[in-house]
Amino acid sequence: MGCCHSCNASSPQGVVANNESAHPAAPQQPHNLPPPRQPPRSGLPPSSCRPNQAIRAPSPLSRSPKNVSNVHPPWTRSHLQLQRQIFFETRVTGHAEIWAVLQEVCQLLRRNELQQAQAVLDAANISCPNGRFAKGRGRNRDRKGGGVFDERGVLYDIPEWVVVDPGDVIEDGHPHHEKDIDGGSDGADDDEGPYEGDGIRISREDKGKGRAEDLDLGEKVTVRCRLSSSAVDKVVEYHTKQPAGVVVERVREHFGGANVRVMFRGRVVDESKPLSECGWTSKDMLSVFVTN
Repeated sequence: MGCCHSCNASSPQGVVANNESAHPAAPQQPHNLPPPRQPPRSGLPPSSCRPNQAIRAPSPLSRSPKNVSNVHPPWTRSHLQLQRQIFFETRVTGHAEIWAVLQEVCQLLRRNELQQAQAVLDAANISCPNGRFAKGRGRNRDRKGGGVFDERGVLYDIPEWVVVDPGDVIEDGHPHHEKDIDGGSDGADDDEGPYEGDGIRISREDKGKGRAEDLDLGEKVTVRCRLSSSAVDKVVEYHTKQPAGVVVERVREHFGGANVRVMFRGRVVDESKPLSECGWTSKDMLSVFVTN
């Protein structure tokens, strides 16, 4: 009896001791340690960790580009400036404020102001991994070509002709300029008049002659055209089988200027073909650029 009584009296202490030895106290975390770093969600390294080199002077460019507009090389000075303006106004990727900075950098590079151009890039947190501001050409463009990144990791590709003047540029007023300004016209259409209301270009000697009454012009639709300099919209009527030159003629009438360029998706529309052949639908908008 006495033995049993002594065991019962000592059992609470034994239980406590066993519990303490079986479950040691967890170490306390110091209060001054920072919380664990969370992995980035985007998968892109921060801008401070990306490769960045000082930009170099752009390489010379021998020729005007072939597939940018419907004007064949060589380009004139005014056409080059127009295409550069169109390039920056028709960007659909990236951020508008970054494109505005890059446009300023292009102007500085053309004046060979490398230090100022670099300062502008640094102020906008724009990095240039290999020092080449403009994108390269050919199959190895992605591996060896240029381009810049904003602080979000978005790539901005700028063609070389936007950065540097091609070597074959013709100054305005040069004898070759007048022949090639409208896309390489050789004068074969000099006797042709403007587009008539049905979209058929009538030669001056044929004016007054009758035309077929059953001419199929396609479906009648409306075309929205936006003036790039003021964001003013105009709507013109158009039949889907008419050449795009009909729209161009009516745009000239609306905006009161003979020198206009009508663009769709960054390219000058081919006036000799229907708009549908360049991918346009009645839901799309055309861009209008008025030049002096």
